[in-house]
Amino acid sequence: MSESTHQFLMADDHFIPTGINGLQYSAGLFKEMINGKHVIHHGGSELGYATYNFYVVESKTTVAMLVNCNGYKACDDAHDALYQKVVNELTK
Repeated sequence: MSESTHQFLMADDHFIPTGINGLQYSAGLFKEMINGKHVIHHGGSELGYATYNFYVVESKTTVAMLVNCNGYKACDDAHDALYQKVVNELTK
């Protein structure tokens, strides 16, 4: 990725408020404060799988999680809990 593309995606002044609890958006990425740390993220899901991708700015830590289940409550609750645990641990 070129430096200009990287700057376009990650520059603070490109993120705009969404009106949802401090969540900001820019070019397919979301940015928010979690436990006092800036986290840039994007994820998605379809029946059968889900993805979680996030970057903790202060520690320069990137995580990509892929789960091969989605679409029923037990599975959704389990992978959401895992995501929350990982994000909370990395933003302590």
